[in-house]
Amino acid sequence: GGPIFGDGQNQSVDPNADVPGYFDGEACAGQSAGAEAAPSVLQLVVDTSGSMDDDAPGARGSKWTVTRNAVLEALGGMPEDTAVGVIFYPNVQSNDDERCIERQTAVSIAELDGNGSQQRQRIQRAFQRQRPEGGTPTHDAYEYAVSDMAGSAAVGERYIVLITDGIPTFSLGCQGNGGQGNDTYYVDNAADEGIEESDAGTDR
Repeated sequence: GGPIFGDGQNQSVDPNADVPGYFDGEACAGQSAGAEAAPSVLQLVVDTSGSMDDDAPGARGSKWTVTRNAVLEALGGMPEDTAVGVIFYPNVQSNDDERCIERQTAVSIAELDGNGSQQRQRIQRAFQRQRPEGGTPTHDAYEYAVSDMAGSAAVGERYIVLITDGIPTFSLGCQGNGGQGNDTYYVDNAADEGIEESDAGTDR
């Protein structure tokens, strides 16, 4: 197509015309520049400890019910090429269990695809099966999530999304009960794997 700047008449010779990379103000109509945004890869790390069964502040229902509904609604609006995996924690019944966490992946990372896809159904069923119980070993859950995401072949910008209602009740390695641990551990450990971290509180 023709130029969209200038009419090509009564123009003087541009002294910079021979400079490599110089733009003379003309471009062909219909041309565009820019790169498409890379798809996202999300690892959801979701707190299902006993406190998530408490009433949600300012809302009807428990923290867990509100969280589950909000996450599923958000996923429903995500692009088909977004890859999502889900890890719940602690996956044990109470603080009295020998281990504070059962490290397991509820839904492996895969592209969401269209509405009603197998991956979307897997995620929905996984959330529906959860029942809040146990403590809050967030450090161990996060460490497992970093390792699990590092083993994924999914392509795109990687993010770990931590969804919890409060501070950890165990330090890394299931140490103690009620200790807050080191909050910078999350970001430092994820950064080593090229993963960005985001957290979503449910007690605000």
